[in-house]
Amino acid sequence: FVDAPVLGSVQPAEERKLIIFAGGERHIVEEVRPILSLLGEKIFYVGQNGKGSAMKLVMNLMLGVFLAGASEALHLAEKLEIPAEILSEVARIAPILSPSLQKKIPRMLAGDAPTTFRLRHMVKDLRLILQTAEKAGILLPLTAQALQHFSSAEEMGLGANDYSSVWQYVKTLKR
Repeated sequence: FVDAPVLGSVQPAEERKLIIFAGGERHIVEEVRPILSLLGEKIFYVGQNGKGSAMKLVMNLMLGVFLAGASEALHLAEKLEIPAEILSEVARIAPILSPSLQKKIPRMLAGDAPTTFRLRHMVKDLRLILQTAEKAGILLPLTAQALQHFSSAEEMGLGANDYSSVWQYVKTLKR
């Protein structure tokens, strides 16, 4: 048995450029590597069974916290009346943003972010991450706050939308 979750969405899947995190006995992972390579160009052996799924949770923790923070930044920019076209251009080239957010933020600002990862799946993953952290005896307060943002967005009926629709919830926050 090999657990092999992927990182990437529709376009990387269509282009067979998913990133794959493989967990299981190394020799079995090597046996199935040719099959996995049909889906992705990067296959990382991360250890025994369950480690692939653990690595996916770690990546989604980063994604969720980054996007929750980016949503707050966009909300502040909107309130400070920073022109969306300038913010969009800066987001495309800003070295502080991941390539994913460099693409996502302009689409969020334009109101045309396609669904590549459903918000409800981010809620599920953030809950799993916090359960895993609890079992490991550690606290992840930023993750807990990100979960609150995504859960509130889901309660607004945005669960089937792209995870970037968390911004719609953040825009409702007032002092």
